[in-house]
Amino acid sequence: MKKSRLKRWQVVTLIAGSVIVMGFLTGILVRNRVENKEYVESTPTFMVIKNGQVLKQCSGTNPAKIDQLMLRGDAK
Repeated sequence: MKKSRLKRWQVVTLIAGSVIVMGFLTGILVRNRVENKEYVESTPTFMVIKNGQVLKQCSGTNPAKIDQLMLRGDAK
């Protein structure tokens, strides 16, 4: 039995269709999430862990604090 191979235009069409469908579904999810009044924003926490112990941590989105933590994380 001969194997059927997809032609290039079929592959491109399949990928483009998948991207469109995923974009549509993502838009629906984002809209529903924004309209939800009980939505709670979360704050990232960055940690420096060495040998299983947390040496330092920084919560929030302050770039200066994050840079300082990452550059001198294990210095006490």
